[in-house]
Amino acid sequence: MEFFNDVGADPLKPSLFELVAQEQLRDLLQPALKYVLAVFAQRYPRYLLRIVNRHEEFYAIVMLFVESHYLRRHGASFSENFYGLKRRRRPYIETDRAKAAVGGIPEGEKLRSKEIWRSLLLLVGLPYLRARAQDYFEELGGGVSSEIIDEDVGARQLRTLTDDSFKGRLRRLFKAIYPWLNMSFEAWLLAYNVAYLFDRTPFYRPWFSWIGVDIRRLGIEDFRAASQLATSKPPQNPRRSPIYAIRRLLLRSPRLLLDSLRLLLPTAIFFVKFLEWWYSPGSPARSLSTSPQGPAVPPPKPLPPHPRGIPFDKDAYGKCPICHNNINNPTALPSGYVFCYRCAYDYVEKHGKCPVTLLPSRVWQLRKILTVTTCNCPKSTVLGLVQNRHFGKYIQSHQVPGWSPYYLDYKFLKKIISSLEAKRPASESAALALGLRPGDILQHGETPSSALGTRSFGVESDTGPGLPPIFSATEQDEDRGPEFQQHKAAFFFKLERELEKINAFYLQKEAELKLRLETLLSKRRAAAMRGLPDTVDGTTQNHVEWSAVEEGFRLLERDLGKLQQFIEINATGFRKILKKFDKRSKSTTKELYLARQVDVQPVFNRQLISELSDTVASCLLNLTDLSSGLKFEGPGASDIFTQQILNERALYVGPFHDLEKNLRKAVSSSDQSAIVECVRFSEGLVDDEGQRNATRILWSVIVEAPPELADLILSSLSTPFNFHFIDDINGRTCLHEAAIAGALRLARLCAEKEVPVDKADAYGRTALHYAAMNGHADVCRFLLETNLPLNTLDIDNYSPLVYATLRGCVECVKAILDHGEVSPQPTTPGSDLIPLSLASQSGHVQVVLLLLERGARCLSNSNGEYPMHLAAREGHVEVCKLLLHREGWDTADKYHEWTPLFHASRYGHDECVRVLLEAGARVNITDELGHLALHYAAWYGHHTCLTYLLKAIEGNSPADRGPSIIDSSPASDHPGVLDSEMDMIPSLSLPPPIMPHRVYGHNYLDRNHLVQISIGRLAHQSKDFPGVRLHHRLISSAFRDEYLLATTPLRLVITTSAEVNAAPYSMSLPPRDEKGVFVFQIPSLTSLTLEFSVYPNFGTKCIGCAVALPSMFTNVENNQLFTLPILDHRLHVVGEVSFELNIITSFEGVTLEVGGDVETYWKSTAISVQPNSSSSWPHRSHLISSAQTSPLAHSTSSSSGNGLAATISSLRGNFLPVKIQVTRDLHPVVFFDWLLPNTEFDLSVCDITLAQFEKLAKQTGRSLDSVDASTVNDWPGLVPRFMISLVQLLKTLPASIGICLEILYPSRTTRERLHLSRRLDLNQVVDSVLKTIYQTSVSVDTRISRRRIIFTSFSPDVCAALNWKQPNYPVFFASYCGKAVEPPLRPITFDDEDGRDRRLLSLGAAVEFAKMNNLLGIFVDATLLLQVPSLIHGIRNAGLLVGILDSASAIPAMDQGCSVDAFLNNGNVVFVDPSSSLL
Repeated sequence: MEFFNDVGADPLKPSLFELVAQEQLRDLLQPALKYVLAVFAQRYPRYLLRIVNRHEEFYAIVMLFVESHYLRRHGASFSENFYGLKRRRRPYIETDRAKAAVGGIPEGEKLRSKEIWRSLLLLVGLPYLRARAQDYFEELGGGVSSEIIDEDVGARQLRTLTDDSFKGRLRRLFKAIYPWLNMSFEAWLLAYNVAYLFDRTPFYRPWFSWIGVDIRRLGIEDFRAASQLATSKPPQNPRRSPIYAIRRLLLRSPRLLLDSLRLLLPTAIFFVKFLEWWYSPGSPARSLSTSPQGPAVPPPKPLPPHPRGIPFDKDAYGKCPICHNNINNPTALPSGYVFCYRCAYDYVEKHGKCPVTLLPSRVWQLRKILTVTTCNCPKSTVLGLVQNRHFGKYIQSHQVPGWSPYYLDYKFLKKIISSLEAKRPASESAALALGLRPGDILQHGETPSSALGTRSFGVESDTGPGLPPIFSATEQDEDRGPEFQQHKAAFFFKLERELEKINAFYLQKEAELKLRLETLLSKRRAAAMRGLPDTVDGTTQNHVEWSAVEEGFRLLERDLGKLQQFIEINATGFRKILKKFDKRSKSTTKELYLARQVDVQPVFNRQLISELSDTVASCLLNLTDLSSGLKFEGPGASDIFTQQILNERALYVGPFHDLEKNLRKAVSSSDQSAIVECVRFSEGLVDDEGQRNATRILWSVIVEAPPELADLILSSLSTPFNFHFIDDINGRTCLHEAAIAGALRLARLCAEKEVPVDKADAYGRTALHYAAMNGHADVCRFLLETNLPLNTLDIDNYSPLVYATLRGCVECVKAILDHGEVSPQPTTPGSDLIPLSLASQSGHVQVVLLLLERGARCLSNSNGEYPMHLAAREGHVEVCKLLLHREGWDTADKYHEWTPLFHASRYGHDECVRVLLEAGARVNITDELGHLALHYAAWYGHHTCLTYLLKAIEGNSPADRGPSIIDSSPASDHPGVLDSEMDMIPSLSLPPPIMPHRVYGHNYLDRNHLVQISIGRLAHQSKDFPGVRLHHRLISSAFRDEYLLATTPLRLVITTSAEVNAAPYSMSLPPRDEKGVFVFQIPSLTSLTLEFSVYPNFGTKCIGCAVALPSMFTNVENNQLFTLPILDHRLHVVGEVSFELNIITSFEGVTLEVGGDVETYWKSTAISVQPNSSSSWPHRSHLISSAQTSPLAHSTSSSSGNGLAATISSLRGNFLPVKIQVTRDLHPVVFFDWLLPNTEFDLSVCDITLAQFEKLAKQTGRSLDSVDASTVNDWPGLVPRFMISLVQLLKTLPASIGICLEILYPSRTTRERLHLSRRLDLNQVVDSVLKTIYQTSVSVDTRISRRRIIFTSFSPDVCAALNWKQPNYPVFFASYCGKAVEPPLRPITFDDEDGRDRRLLSLGAAVEFAKMNNLLGIFVDATLLLQVPSLIHGIRNAGLLVGILDSASAIPAMDQGCSVDAFLNNGNVVFVDPSSSLL
């Protein structure tokens, strides 16, 4: 059979699939044309409706012309010509040699008129007749029988079915025989197709023999003839005229149109598919047209030119109005007009105004257009840059123990790139490609060429050994010099070897895991044949065989996680190293190499790994579901017994199930007669498989039974017990099980029966491994007396000493070390499995002391972390005391250059900080980003640690304080370390710094509502009650602390309604560092649904789901807690998910706009000049902040060394602070206390109405009626004494006075402390305040500037709602960041922050919240910023303004480099003029 083009003796004979394809194309043309005509007929029915009604005739006429043209000109039908086929007159005798000798197309093969007309009859006439017959058949009612007459059948069909005339009988006859005729015709065609497929006939259609033609592929002679015909010129006419040319063009146009159909058809198909994609609901083009954060606020229109200003031509686009040349370095003024930078700077510096509008302007207001490549980049971009920078460290710190040699050699590849960038000799890169260090070669007196031997990386030929074939074919970089070609060849030679190494290791591991899965599935099936377990309690603890199967699946799941992590890290490494090569070499090879060399490798084809993960997760979810894993189980899964279990799905209980159940029951009740009876019953299972399983059950009960009952079981056997039994599931012997249970007596018995003590199970573990793992010291001592190998490593490269150390069993560790052959040092060079480090990290004090006594040295792991680093990070203070003044106790690691003091400060272990400082740890040492340890203590809210560090700094002399400024990262000494430098535009040497474009207002909710889903509680929750709680079957706690590799086998995916254009949110399970916050916008709350799905981390099969319906969210309070059960496909509960819901509705009732009746602020972010290095603060960092840096997460900002990110705004001057609360009837009022005065009851403002509030104000003399606003000079001292409405205050207060409105909303702590029973809805409170502000602003009639208003609040929910509901007014978040402040020192003495809300626990959390909700800035404690000025840079690098909550007395203590943007002065909130800090 011929299936391919180049298979078979006749290369021009088309395959059946080509012929079927061209017929399908021909059959699809008619419905496509009919659809197009029907669409246009709806718009032009007068012209096209008749054609649509007679479409079959119209189509037949059109195809008659088309097919006639193609048959006469090309010798083929339209569809045949489209697929490169032709028709030829079939000769009686094939003369291939004569054709080859003569050449060209033989005349005898060309179609004559007879063949053309016969072909037209069957190409046009036959399809037309079949279409009309089918229409007539459907018109007669299709397959409706004459005995069944539906009442909906039309009158014509009714007459047809009941007419007894001759014509009626003919119609019924046609209706009856047409399906059979049609079926016979199709069977006739099918028979010819099969015969053609097997070379039984040269015709794939029966009528080709009557026509006398067959179908052939176009050959080289056909293409040559077509080319000659196309290039042939018509005879020249000496009397040519325009009329002749027009007439000739008109005559040729039909032929040109018909010939162009071959190109028009694919073009039309592409255009239709493009339109279908473009107008689809899920099109990226449509989703990008609307921002998920709401409509962007447009900037105001530019002002018109002043008559006395310089002329401005609106049509001269790209021309500078001053110099009239092309704009160079475009720069805009606040008026909106753009000039050359030099022109604008000189004019504004000289005249102080805009040259076009003559409005006042200053030099600092110049702003450069489109400077988005400065530090004003999104968090994800900066994160990617920092990850690029640290990926070499990341790949080293996240390696699976024992797999280090098989990871991508990122370090050597980067050295080759650095060699290319530094223009070093190509021999150096060749040595690096071979894994050699050039320095090592030169030390031995050898030249690089001689050391490299005959291995060549040259570029003499296009297919040299060092150059991948992919690039020789694409001819990339052929114009580069030989040095570049040599470096490139060396780089890709090394990359090819790394790819081969990784792929080979993956294939080995994949085969091992696949074999293990197949074995486990077969063992599970065999166990099911012997009986299904009782899983009422959801465990298989009392079923020894099923427990072994479950353990095997769990270990397989863990090993799958290791391999998946191996794949992901290496895939990321290939992408990053290729990107780095392209940047350094100015090449474009990344995408091509990834597509053709990397992604096609089996290691990066994740389908099999995904299927394995799905299968293992399904098996762990329901062990007895034998339908899971049938694909990997093999042919044994289809036997009769298994199919019977799958079909019945009943609880099959076999004799082994009864044996184990009754024997355990007899042992628990000490019924000796029942025990003897069960033992005799087990001996009745005579087959080998039955005896093996009975032995497994008996030994499992023996190791758990009391000694006297265990002896009874052994003595009741009529034949000796088989101590040499090996479990076929996990490969364990009786000695393994005795060691796991800690049964010393049974272990001795096994040794007496000559059970091999050094036998390893399926996981590479001996009995000594299990004794140490479970902390059985006496068993360890006995096994050590047998002289078994002590340093045996299991499949995880763990030794018995490592297991004993992780367990924390001092006696086991002592027993192993006392044997003398075991060293306390790691047995594998370069391994991270260092016993002293593991004990220090786990906090096993006695084990650490024992290891130190036995001579264990403090060694560093792959991250350069010593045992002291690990103990300080985990907060084990007693371990830290033991490790003081030992090697590495005050040494910086390799990852972040953190000392142990940094780790303890970052994680808030204050006792560890105290111990380290008392021992003399260096407190002024800085990390790679120039930060001190106190920066992280302050940023993450560890104030006790901060107190210790500040005292230590004050006690140091200036000579001991170390360097005050670090201008660059320590890693920047090596070329090519900072990837971000390649993405930065070099700074221009211009007089002042240039500001980026201003942003007016902020994004807001136009019509949608904002929904925030927080997994767990926003309050600081304990680890014992996480947001997602899965049952034992999905995540077992038995293996959580056993291994160093912290795997996350599952993930939670949160989705919402299909109408919401939001990407699903995913978090790992068990959760690690994810905050678990899912934010999206929804047009209607009535359709709000949430779906929480649990998947394998690298799989695609859902194993559990929880759904929240809209009815749950009616009358919901903000941050209300919900708990849903997670159900599997059997509707069994497999876990729970708890989440808090916060909904921010859109603000209605007032038209929001920019540049209208309401003032709109603006903000701008730029790179400010680097502060003077002679600062008096030795611990201040002038690098861009790395506020989120930690050992587990990368920084969220990068270090450029060129300056600091600075955010400025239009806010300046004084703002009167006013505290607002809302009454029960939703009227905002001014009141500065929680409880109302002069009342016998504890009532708050939200308990009374506005009328009652005003009446109480008059009774207490705190109304505004007796005050003359024109004579008031001390508004800050007067307003706190008032009890007035906000409307009255806005009408009374002069419009020139700005207002800082603080919205008071009681927290949980405040309500519990004051016993407040009522709290208004958050959206209603914020809406009432905004409605009052907007309506009052519109109603005020003044000729001076509109009132300046800002919002602030100590409540995070209030700040988020205020900012999302409107675009005009800035919002600031106020927080003391977890710091305990005495009430007299607080400007707001009655407000209590909710100490359980994680958004208020630290400065980092406050910055993250403000940035996520697009706030303008934050107000924090001034003392904190004075103590750690580098925090100011961290806040500003997040794009936020910095304000302090204390008086201006703290300002002189801050130098210019650390000045804040706002502070309190004489009762007013004062915003600093940004020009003073930028010039």
